[in-house]
Amino acid sequence: MRILFVAILSCAFLASSAQGLSLNLSGVLPNLLKETSGLAITPASKLWSHNDSGNAPELYEISSGGSLLRTLYIDNAQNTDWEDLTTDDQGRIYIGDFGNNNNNRQDLKIYRIPNPDQLTTDTVSPAVISFSFEDQKAFPPPASEANFDCEAFFWHDDSLFLFTKNRSNPFNGYCRMYRMPADTGTHVATLVDSFFTGLGLKEFYWISAADISADGKRMVLLGYDKLWLFHCYEGNDFLGGGVREMPLGRFTQKEAIAFLGEKELFITDEEYPLIGGKNLYKTDLGIWADSLRLSLGDTLRATGASLDLDAGYAGGSYLWSNGDTTRITQLTTEGSYALQMKLNGCIARDSVYVMFPTGLENEVKKDAFQLSVSPNPFQDYTDIICVLPKPGTVRIQLYDSTGRKVAAFTYPQEAAGTQKYRLSRHILSLSPGQYLLVVTHNDQKVEKKIIKN
Repeated sequence: MRILFVAILSCAFLASSAQGLSLNLSGVLPNLLKETSGLAITPASKLWSHNDSGNAPELYEISSGGSLLRTLYIDNAQNTDWEDLTTDDQGRIYIGDFGNNNNNRQDLKIYRIPNPDQLTTDTVSPAVISFSFEDQKAFPPPASEANFDCEAFFWHDDSLFLFTKNRSNPFNGYCRMYRMPADTGTHVATLVDSFFTGLGLKEFYWISAADISADGKRMVLLGYDKLWLFHCYEGNDFLGGGVREMPLGRFTQKEAIAFLGEKELFITDEEYPLIGGKNLYKTDLGIWADSLRLSLGDTLRATGASLDLDAGYAGGSYLWSNGDTTRITQLTTEGSYALQMKLNGCIARDSVYVMFPTGLENEVKKDAFQLSVSPNPFQDYTDIICVLPKPGTVRIQLYDSTGRKVAAFTYPQEAAGTQKYRLSRHILSLSPGQYLLVVTHNDQKVEKKIIKN
């Protein structure tokens, strides 16, 4: 669906410091699939896709190079807003007709067809699953509660799991996960959990597709420039294990994702002016498939005589370098601390350096430089302005209220005089609140409290 805005084009190629995936172009889709919006792979490793709202009720088999191989017409069905595909353990395909841009639809449905690899005709009549969301009471709801659009789902363990595309205004950054039976009839999708994708321009944080690996051990949610990998969970508690945000290198209207086996992924993007698209990509999760990620940070600054260091995951087994075996260890001594954690069969390791107050933080040294921040408080951006007495290295660090470092940048060869550094994309995902800005120039340091609204 056509939802991109010219205002975000300038952000389309920004890089991220998170661990990224390399997207390899597998092929170019035919013009017939320029509005590709769903992707499924049958047990015979055949790829099927479709277009979104207002197009013909058809599925298209494509090769791994993007060529059109077959067209399957879905009889007695209408493409109101088809948004995703998934398959079950019998190879049957489910078609999600649940796109709901305006959050006002009361005719949400899912079509199910037999395994197309076993069909001898190019026309098939589907079984129909009708449903509603248990917590939607108004059609449409207030703008602040507009989180009933859906473009992502998958089948697992005889259930369908649906994920919302958040259109709330103001945008609150939460994707909701619902569960419903994969049986024909009329059902109510039950709210199970929610996942915070981030704050900022919603186009960078909403969910456009989902899938689960063949062995059920990995689940992915797709965005336009990133995907979120969920793993090391127990049973169907997909959001209760580890999560890794993985940039995809370029912002396009990515609308579909499907696992091939346990670690390989195919992704398609819809064609859009200036941004491009209509491509079929392939990537591999590789070592990240089962590599649980801890986020202790690089450096923590204690604000008192002790600091509680939290592993960040509940339900695991823990071994800190100081001998503690609990999730949270209390520290009173400056130094480096390491953690080894096991969670649902996954092992993760991380370390962090913890600093304690020395009473010298506010000492003004010779040749201390001038520092100002504007705007402060801020929302989408803020400028850090330094007046440097001589050339040298400038390092900018940002800490949240718990002392955790949330951003760090180094500029090694800055000239004397006024220098300005703009924080924009680096702070979009930060939650509102107070932060400590620490700027060093050579051996001089200035600290300042800043606030994000």
